[in-house]
Amino acid sequence: MKQALNPSDNNTNTTPCDSGHDIAHRLAHLDLKGMPPTPQRLIQWLDVIAMAGYNGLLVEWEDSFPWQVDARFASPTAYDLDFIAHFHHEAANRNLQVIPLVQTLGHMEMVLRLPEYESLREKPDRYDSLLANSDQGRDLMLAMISEVLDVMPTQPRYMHIGGDEAWYFAQHPSHADYLKDHDKADLFIAHYKPFFQWLNQRNIRPIIWHDMLRGWSDATIKQLADHTDIMAWGYQGHPDTANEKQPHHHRHLDQLSRCNIELWGASAFKGAKFPYDDMPDTDQRLVNTQGWVDVAKRYKLKGIANTGWSRYSTFRLQCCPMEGALDVLAATGELITHGQLSDDAVEHWQDKLVKAGHTELPAIKQCLSQISSLRERSWDTIRKLRENTVMMSLDPRYEDLRVDDKHAFYIADHLHELHDLADELRTLMSGKVPEIWVDRYLAERIRPIEQAFDDARQAQPISTS
Repeated sequence: MKQALNPSDNNTNTTPCDSGHDIAHRLAHLDLKGMPPTPQRLIQWLDVIAMAGYNGLLVEWEDSFPWQVDARFASPTAYDLDFIAHFHHEAANRNLQVIPLVQTLGHMEMVLRLPEYESLREKPDRYDSLLANSDQGRDLMLAMISEVLDVMPTQPRYMHIGGDEAWYFAQHPSHADYLKDHDKADLFIAHYKPFFQWLNQRNIRPIIWHDMLRGWSDATIKQLADHTDIMAWGYQGHPDTANEKQPHHHRHLDQLSRCNIELWGASAFKGAKFPYDDMPDTDQRLVNTQGWVDVAKRYKLKGIANTGWSRYSTFRLQCCPMEGALDVLAATGELITHGQLSDDAVEHWQDKLVKAGHTELPAIKQCLSQISSLRERSWDTIRKLRENTVMMSLDPRYEDLRVDDKHAFYIADHLHELHDLADELRTLMSGKVPEIWVDRYLAERIRPIEQAFDDARQAQPISTS
């Protein structure tokens, strides 16, 4: 791995935005653990990202990376090292700074699902939280961080090391003695201190998520200021008007700011409403992004990472394929760059992307929208069918009769339409996303409806003719 570039040597464009607000780092997030594109398509995404005004990437390789520390971490379609080196070269050609993200506390399912790593789980029967302040866990994470850095042609200025949503943090019995004289915040800092030192010694500035810091005292948060940047995230609404339970409520940002933290923000352009969504809610995504732009100057944000989640974790459904959200990615990128948008910005970007060669974008969006609508209607109809079936089973006058119910016909019709749309989506995604992930995406959506329909029919004879 080469030496770090001096800031003056870095080719990343950090020109202030046209509207006068200065968001130096405008990052598009690539969550590659769900619906990962083909290698060729991933490079094409870089053109969209650069066109939209982003000047950096927050890259979460997860199981799409060809891990050497344990090959079982990699998915069936993981990229090879030669391609990842090529990806970095192509990003540099487009003046896109790459900030890699490797999880080091929560969201550890990729690693902890394996029985060999059971001793590194915060709870033996849960796979998402790494045992905090474990020497073995730290060594494994540092080995993974090294692998990601070693394939980069130049050393990055920043590296994101996660730190969010460790649901079972500090619950392992081995922490009992430590927690007699310390609190959970002390344990968190003790866990991360070796990571901060390791990266800072290499002139790489760490970044961590902020949500585990909520509830800390100012004095404790100030301990982090010299060691790491913090990225505050929040995907529902504007920070100034967000519900108090939202992680980006302004009181959390106020606290981080007064503690002299080098602060980043994180909006979302997709995958931020429900873990089973097929399409981003465009209006919500624009409002959320505008909110972060509005507060960027107040909190002196170093940058905004516009996240696009493809799974909420490796154990959750694939959601919101990037191929149906490229226009929202681009429109929100323009918003972060220029501070404002026209009313028809998403439609404008859809037209622009079609002219740039992404000709199937409108058809993919329409297909995903129809799949989403049919899924919702199918589940609603199954509920009605099951309610009617139970009603008949409870009444002795009907218990031996077949349910001649229109809902059964509707469900059968919906499933027929869903299978037709599935075939259409497979064709539209050909060459963009490996077939295995498209097939799994569709199975995750259609097969549960088929199973629920079969269950309903087995519970009470239903006439379908």
